[in-house]
Amino acid sequence: MPAHSEINLHELNRELQETLGALGEIDRWYDAERSLLMDLPEAVRAGLTNDIERRHKQNREPYVHHLAQVYHKILSAKLFNNTGRFIPR
Repeated sequence: MPAHSEINLHELNRELQETLGALGEIDRWYDAERSLLMDLPEAVRAGLTNDIERRHKQNREPYVHHLAQVYHKILSAKLFNNTGRFIPR
């Protein structure tokens, strides 16, 4: 049976991949929306571009924050091996 820290690292790695996947979906949505704007007149495009960029940033922000938290947990688990003591490599 794997050690407790290995189980946590496995779960954290899965969470990291899921968060990266969600960010990828948000970026694909953004790219698709921007592509649709290319067929519109410049005057209309400018206002919509600002709105799409604002929503893109707003949609990504919680995932980027969560990604940083998960990454920090992974680094901590690897450095301290869930013992609270630093484990040199």
